[in-house]
Amino acid sequence: RKKIKIDSSKTWIVSNTLNNNKSTSFLKKQLKQVQLLHINRKKINSNTLSIGFYPKNILKLILFLILNNEKWYRYNPHFLYDVFNFNDTVISLFKENKPKAIIFSNDHYYLNRMLLNESKKHKITSIYIAHASVSDYFPQLEFDHSFLFGQAMLDIYKRIGVINGETYLFGNSRSDDLINLRKESRDRNVIGIGINPLDNPDL
Repeated sequence: RKKIKIDSSKTWIVSNTLNNNKSTSFLKKQLKQVQLLHINRKKINSNTLSIGFYPKNILKLILFLILNNEKWYRYNPHFLYDVFNFNDTVISLFKENKPKAIIFSNDHYYLNRMLLNESKKHKITSIYIAHASVSDYFPQLEFDHSFLFGQAMLDIYKRIGVINGETYLFGNSRSDDLINLRKESRDRNVIGIGINPLDNPDL
């Protein structure tokens, strides 16, 4: 419930995962006035935008559960708790701050969507830099500027629905380091295997 104060002269980069960090890491080298924000349920460090606690929302949540019979609501009370409380968090955030722009690297995480919706009300420029491939189950593009891997990704978003804002096909920035490897002459074939950081490489 404390007032949230962030340096408003900067562009914010909103990141939720390791993949998000990697897809926007090049920006931190290029932009001087940039600040990384991490959205999380718990406060991890000074750059974490965590879900606040607002007692009035407990009553709102109980009423919502009573008045709505959808089963998924009842099995996901923590999800609704997050939504009700984070809504007040982002309203409080923009009372105190107005950044130049907000860069998102995840377009479907529900807390990101809430932050995007509230930033639109305050006419803050929104930028989306894709961190991974997409499928037809993703939400439609609603950013002012969207940077996509290529035509295939754009085609998927066209199938999903109306595309708002400008789109740019700029490749996958995370693959830039591979360019030099492609230029090397090799006398053998190489197979690259992409693993999750949680996987055991030995296996």
